[in-house]
This record gives sequence, C-alpha cells and structure tokens, in this order.
Amino acid sequence: MKKTVINELLDYIQPSKFIVDSEEYSDDYDIPVLTAGDSFILGYTNENKGVYEASKEKPIILFDDFTTSIQLVDFPFKVKSSACKIIIPKNNVDIKYCYYALKSLDFDHSQHKRYWISEFSKKTINDYGADNYRIVKELDKICCLINSKKSEILSLDELIKSRFIEMFGNLENNSNNYPIKYLNEIAEYWNGLTYKPIDVTENNEGVLVLRSSNIQNGELSFEDNVYVSCNIKEKQYVKENDILMCSRNGSARLVGKVAIIKGISKPTSFGAFMMIIRSAYYPYLKAYFETSSFRAQLATGTSTINQITGGMLNSIKLPIPDMDTVIKFKDYCELIDKSKFIVQQQIKDLQELLDKKMDEYFGE
Repeated sequence: MKKTVINELLDYIQPSKFIVDSEEYSDDYDIPVLTAGDSFILGYTNENKGVYEASKEKPIILFDDFTTSIQLVDFPFKVKSSACKIIIPKNNVDIKYCYYALKSLDFDHSQHKRYWISEFSKKTINDYGADNYRIVKELDKICCLINSKKSEILSLDELIKSRFIEMFGNLENNSNNYPIKYLNEIAEYWNGLTYKPIDVTENNEGVLVLRSSNIQNGELSFEDNVYVSCNIKEKQYVKENDILMCSRNGSARLVGKVAIIKGISKPTSFGAFMMIIRSAYYPYLKAYFETSSFRAQLATGTSTINQITGGMLNSIKLPIPDMDTVIKFKDYCELIDKSKFIVQQQIKDLQELLDKKMDEYFGE
C-alpha cells in the first residue's frame, strides 16, 4: 500500500454547462437535478439540453465544493448550482475505489470557501494498486446487502399504504362516506424554535432540536443532531405521538415529509422550519399526509410546494373515520413497525461492518 495524492487520480469538470435553468420540478419529468448533500435528488426537470451523461459504465463523483459532501452518480443528471464539481477519473483509475476512499476522509470544512482545488484534491488516500479492485468488490457486497435491507423497509412501508387504502377507501371521492372536516377541527399545529448560532452547544449538551434531517424515510433519525441552550417555550417541546412535519426546505421534495414522535425520553424541541401537528387521529393523519390527496390540496395549481404554513393547513378538508377504525389501523402499523425494527437492526449491524472495513482499508 502507498499514499497517493487525490489529484493524481482524479480530475474535475466545472458544472456550469449542466446547471438547470428552471426549478419548476415535477415527478412527471425524467431528468434528476442533483446536489452532493443528503438531499441528493432535488427534483426532476424536463430540460433535455446540458445533461451530464453519467452511466453504470462511466460513473462520476459529485462533490460539494463548500461542504465536501460526495455522491457517486451513475445516471444522467443536471445540477442546481455551481457549488459543486463533477469529479472524473484520470486514465484507468477505478473511480468507485476513489469514492470509498474519499468518503473515509476526515476533513474540516468549517470555513465557507471552495475546497476541491485549494485543499481537498491535495490530500492523500491509501492506494493498494491491483488490490483496489478486490476491496471495491468487498465493500460493494456489504453496500448491496444494506440496500437490499432498505428495500425491505420500503416494502413494509408499502404494506402500510395498502392497508390505509383498504381500511379508509379512496379519500379523493370519500368512498366510505366519512364526515368531512377541516384539519384544524381535529388537530392543532404550530412552528418551532428560532435559535441563533451562538445558542448551539457542543458535545450533545443542551436540548435536541429536531430538523428536516431528523426525518428519514418517514421515521425519526438521529444521525445529524443539533443541540441548543436558550429559552424554549412549553409548546416548543415535542410530545409522544406528535407528528413532526418539515414545513420549509431548500428542496421542495422534502417539504411535507413527516414522522411520528416515539420513544424520546429527554426534553426535545423542533426548529422553525418544522411544524408539530398534535391530534388524537395521529396514525391516520400521518399516513394521510403522505398521500397525493394531501399534496393536491396544498399545490394550488402547481406541482411545487415550497413551504407549508398554518394557513395552508387550515384550508385542508379531509374525511374523518371513526376512532375504532383509526385504532385498528394504529395496531396494524405497530405490528409492521416491529418487523421494521428487526430489519433496521440488521442494517445497523451491516453499517458497523462497513465502517470497520472502511477504517481498515482507508484509516491512517
């Protein structure tokens, strides 16, 4: 094994030719608009010119020049802005090996500046030469197992959606003839805490503030946490069975995503771009918020929803089933959640194995 400077292995392309002209995205379009951050796919565009033609045979690394986040991309795409670089291999370099190596780097990106040319590309990574191919195969196998388990989670989520339709019927035409009510007749809702950078604490001290990144695939996630020390009102603390909703986000696709507050034992708040919906109908409402019927009432004639306000929720009308049916649906969801928990533990174990292998191959 030897140390090799990144810019000896990889080159970059400025993204200016591939920036999307319009942010009027729609799921009816075909070309994904990407960011290198956690959001990854911001939306889909119908702009067919200026598309970067990545493929399975010729993948690229999308690098955020300010945060150093990276994504491996193996399909055609456009980007939102110039705040990224398209990283390509030099000669016959295995770009997937480089992707894993770059993912393992511990890099300080606390300053607001572009990093690829000035610093990041000058870092070194472990290079095993001919053995790189074997390492990629080993890491790919673990990632494939993780993705397979994530697909199981999605399949379980589909079971909940199917049961929702089975129990509550077609909501758009209210096929079960439930009484129609406004959302604010059965729920209350409000936005969260505004805090300053000076309020943010270190070492997980203070009060956890839930943000958009704390909702992943319809559930709470605690991989990206912020803690604060400041004045917090009673209503700005979450309670068991509250519905947490993302009400504003730079990515319109993430606006409206929801999760139910479960099992939080310590005082926890939520950010200003989030909303809490509190209701006895929470199992039904959480599933309803994930339907096209809900988004159709919010869209006001366009496919893009940039934010959700209390006023918008006040205008939502929906069928309200009897509480006995809601409770039966809750019980079914809890059974599915038990199955999901087992699969999630398997994902956690596989992720720990992947982290161990990454440290073994790419650590100092």
